Amino acid sequence: RPSVQRSPVLLVVLLAVTVIYGGIELIGIRAYEASNAIFVNPDTGFQIPTASFTPGPTATTKPGGGIETQPPDPTATPIPQPAWAQDGRLNLLLIGSDAGPGRWLARTDTMVVLSVDVATGKAALFGVPRNLLNVPLPPESAGAFSNGRYPGLLNSLYVYAVQHPTEFPGGDAAGFRAVSGAIQELIGQPLDGAIVVNLNGFVDLVQAVGGLWIDIPSSLYDDHYPKPDGTGYITISFRPGCQHLDGIHALEYARSRHQDSDYGRMKRQQRVLIALAHELDPIALLPQVPKLLDIAQDNLWTTIDQNDIANLAVLAARVDSRSIQSISLAPPTYPEYLTTSAITRIQKAVATVFDGPAAEASPTPTPSALPKPCPKP
Repeated sequence: RPSVQRSPVLLVVLLAVTVIYGGIELIGIRAYEASNAIFVNPDTGFQIPTASFTPGPTATTKPGGGIETQPPDPTATPIPQPAWAQDGRLNLLLIGSDAGPGRWLARTDTMVVLSVDVATGKAALFGVPRNLLNVPLPPESAGAFSNGRYPGLLNSLYVYAVQHPTEFPGGDAAGFRAVSGAIQELIGQPLDGAIVVNLNGFVDLVQAVGGLWIDIPSSLYDDHYPKPDGTGYITISFRPGCQHLDGIHALEYARSRHQDSDYGRMKRQQRVLIALAHELDPIALLPQVPKLLDIAQDNLWTTIDQNDIANLAVLAARVDSRSIQSISLAPPTYPEYLTTSAITRIQKAVATVFDGPAAEASPTPTPSALPKPCPKP
């Protein structure tokens, strides 16, 4: 079978806010049809499983290890908050896959948790490696293994769950539920929604926004990069420095992994994701709404309630893409095989990421390793 193009997850929150919410207002029936394809019905089973912990922003240690969050003290507020804002954080799981309604059997090689502090607008991206082992499962499927952990690689959980329906509920949604529930257990924070992107549409999106400017920290050379049609390989090369990439080259930069490793690729994915955030100007994109709707309809679906889009637009407008923290839950900081101690450390890092200065909150080695805005000529 021809290889599937895979790339970083798009900044789908802003895409959904700008394109879907604005498009529905602007172009009526066409956007209505797109929204029906994009917003999945939870009655079909596509929903994030119930977690094993209580949601809330205050981290505490629970019996047996791990971080548990407690609800905040009630405070009077004159403005009703959406359900996802009541614990003080928005947590969205962003999945890069070739999956979508009607084509569910897929690997999830790109998994990122976008977390936003509702009060301050601070944001962080947590890259979840595809090759993690011993990831905790949600309560509804934890009985599949004696220790409640999945022994295989995390990116194989989707297919395993679909192939074992007696142990993983959800029917066609079993793979999605297993992966989203496992990541929710891993980070110790409730997921407020998930967005799945068919990565074959990545090139079209980057082209639609006019390409992206990105600051590449070091050279990249790959003489074994697969052709899109799976018929062979090509050589790709990127020089360091600030440069403008079209959709094809942005995909190549993010997808390549032969020079370094899966972890190097994961860092590049987050770098491209943040670079794309710099390009997404909601006002400038309005003329592109019809084209972007077509891209979204074929390449994006989400569990987010359509009625929440307006509130997400308000929060998205407060996030400064230049200060998004980029954190990889990967070696050497965290092991591939997850012990209870490692899971506890991950949960603590996620729970406290917005405490104090951004540089102190991040478990990454040095601030200089983080993606930074690329000055445009």
